[in-house]
Amino acid sequence: MASILDEYEDSQNRGKSAQRLSRLSTTNVGIPHTGFVNVRLEEEKPIFNKQRVDFTPPEKINHLVVCNNQLCMNLGKDSLLRIDLTKPDQRNQIELGRKDDSTVHRLFLDPTGSHLLIGLSTRECLYLNRNAQKVRSLSRWRGHLIECVGWNKQFGNETNTGPILVGTSQGVIFEAEISATEASLFNTNPDQYFRQVHSLEEDGNPAPVCCLEVERGLENKDYIIATTRKRLFQFVGKEVEGSEQQCFSSIFSQNQDQLPSFQEFPANMGYSEITFYTSKLRTLPNAFAWMMGNGVLYGQLDFVRPNSLLSDVQVWEYTSDIDISANKPISIVLTQFHFLLLLHDRVKAICTLNGEVVYEDVFPDKAGTLKKMIKDPVGGLVWIYTEKAVFRYHIQREARDVWQMYMSMNRFDLAKEYCRDRPECMDMVLAKEAEHCFQNKRYLDSAKCYALTQKYFEEIALKFIEAKQEEALKEFLLKKLNNLKQNERTQITLLVTWLSELYLNQLGQLESDGNTIIFQETRKEFHDFLSNPKHKECLFNNRSTIYDLLASHGNVDDMVYFSVVMQDYERVISHYCQHD
Repeated sequence: MASILDEYEDSQNRGKSAQRLSRLSTTNVGIPHTGFVNVRLEEEKPIFNKQRVDFTPPEKINHLVVCNNQLCMNLGKDSLLRIDLTKPDQRNQIELGRKDDSTVHRLFLDPTGSHLLIGLSTRECLYLNRNAQKVRSLSRWRGHLIECVGWNKQFGNETNTGPILVGTSQGVIFEAEISATEASLFNTNPDQYFRQVHSLEEDGNPAPVCCLEVERGLENKDYIIATTRKRLFQFVGKEVEGSEQQCFSSIFSQNQDQLPSFQEFPANMGYSEITFYTSKLRTLPNAFAWMMGNGVLYGQLDFVRPNSLLSDVQVWEYTSDIDISANKPISIVLTQFHFLLLLHDRVKAICTLNGEVVYEDVFPDKAGTLKKMIKDPVGGLVWIYTEKAVFRYHIQREARDVWQMYMSMNRFDLAKEYCRDRPECMDMVLAKEAEHCFQNKRYLDSAKCYALTQKYFEEIALKFIEAKQEEALKEFLLKKLNNLKQNERTQITLLVTWLSELYLNQLGQLESDGNTIIFQETRKEFHDFLSNPKHKECLFNNRSTIYDLLASHGNVDDMVYFSVVMQDYERVISHYCQHD
């Protein structure tokens, strides 16, 4: 008895449609290569844009600090100049009133811009609150040359520093607290207490404490980083339960029974400096850079790790023009993707992704000797000063080229994250990822990426055909089909027809191999494809071609299914009548 398949074969010339499919699959039928044109109407501004501040100091600038848009500088021997950068015309100058030979050794300004500490060369320390006009002596601090302060970002406010850490030239770390509340203004001592909590050594001898950083992580765990000339120490611990206020002494005491965790480098240039980068205000920092004798140690800060903050650590060795005996780096600042080094006559910017020097700015001799570089963690500006001039750097669109670096490192997820709003760049990343997957024989992943690119359709299809990767080719065609618009009928027709052929080839092979489970899974996938509402119009308009393909493969069950989908009920009834 004749079947539905026999009747169809009698009424159609199978060879014609096969030839037509062959022509469709080997010629360009209009799936276009949509190129991106990247046009910039004006030259893009550099990432690091230097500006000289319109300011001529009445005396030479010795020290300058800036935080939270509050700038303080020491002029000459005895003057302080304070400027609120939101009101730059309202300057406030204060005399220290020192009659001895003391000079300012260092200035320290807290994150709120409210508390200024003035360390003197005579081993004294003065204090000036943002709302006060007169400096006050910190009597408990007398006898110590202050080198660094670890501010309390958690509990410090405009009137009270909260517990802070103070490092001295003799390697001693003190815990202290300063209050400028109204009640204490009648008290001669704003310093609430000043007690030793630890000491640092190098090679068995006391070593100056160069930097102190204090952070509170998860579960109220405190992290303290202290650096000397050659060593970076880490202290991790929790406060003693039941204590009324934060107290760092308990953290150091928790580390007394074991050697403190530290990293050491052999070269000694007399000092070191550490800097953190925080992506958003009031969040934990996520990166660090430590300038020391052998170079710059930099990496990520991971507050989840149990005993060490530092992760993904690398060392950038100084270039040949940096000599720690003759041309030492002076300061370091860390931004999102770079660290900046201040030398005696220039600034270098090094990309933290690849360690390359990407920017160098030489200062003219007339500007004077470069003294220090500071970054305002709130305002984001980088400040550099000489004895007679102040400069600032605006950092603009620092991430603009990061996608290329991540792409070259095969870190494609990050590359795509940094070019989401630039389709021409996204296309390049996807193409590179697709090729990378293909070369590593991850053909399905490659197909998914290629389908999202603007590369020539025929070129990619041929690539998978030559590699005999039919499953990947099918994945590529499916993704391409899903990305087409409904009015792109010619392209949809090509892909639907080609995919039908691929499904039928695959089903035939699986049936021959006796692979029942995968055969049933693939058949269901094919049925879902045939019944997909998005393809309904195309399948209906080209149903004769699909019938032809089904007939050429002798696939009766799928022809019946397709007839039902096409609502060709006469053909279905005829088939069942003939087989009853």
